[in-house]
Amino acid sequence: MQIDDKTIANLEQLSALKLSDTAKAQLQTDLNQIIDFMAVLQEVDTSSLDDSVNASERLRADQTRQNIDTSVIDDILAQAPKVQDKQFIVPKIIQ
Repeated sequence: MQIDDKTIANLEQLSALKLSDTAKAQLQTDLNQIIDFMAVLQEVDTSSLDDSVNASERLRADQTRQNIDTSVIDDILAQAPKVQDKQFIVPKIIQ
């Protein structure tokens, strides 16, 4: 799979960004390098690795905090164009 101009145009539209031609070319190059690297990773022999190890076993337990300073949240929400029930309202971008 290779990223072409059509894919870049679609990503630009979905992200609601306007990219310069230089930025589009750089993005296309970067994404193709990432995809090429993923193809290399697919070739790595992992058959000898134990797939029963769960990464979440190494994470700390979640901790709840009772005294959260909500003024920071309120300050952030005050800067948003649209807010409802303490959540950002954004335009639908998924087709």
